[in-house]
Amino acid sequence: MKKPKSKPEPTNKELEDAKNQLARALADYQNLVKRFEKERLEVVLRANQNLLRNLFPIVDSLETVHSFSKDQGLQMVIDDLYKLFEENGIEVISPEAGDKYDETKHEAVDSVQGTNPGTIAQSYSKGYKWKQNSLVLTPARVQVYK
Repeated sequence: MKKPKSKPEPTNKELEDAKNQLARALADYQNLVKRFEKERLEVVLRANQNLLRNLFPIVDSLETVHSFSKDQGLQMVIDDLYKLFEENGIEVISPEAGDKYDETKHEAVDSVQGTNPGTIAQSYSKGYKWKQNSLVLTPARVQVYK
């Protein structure tokens, strides 16, 4: 009767190579999970950006209507929208006359002669950005002194 062949015992080098391969495979898997999560968050962020960019002009219109009507119910709706923005990490960009013009946050839609070039003469509309990464969703529209 033939004796079954036994497998030779792995050498220390073979064991070390197998450990290294396993460690690399685990690291690759963890990197893949991280990359997948990052890409998933980017997709959600893009979807939210599109929705928000369409919502911001509506909020501006509501504020314009409120400035004429002074309706308290309308003010409550506007306050609720700003509270919703705050809870979701959106910061309002509200430039004032005399503030320094910043092309990363402001869109110059007009310019006038003035004594302080590069400063804001008038603000036409608010802008909005993510607090987390300072990504400007919609720049504030302003008039700038030239």
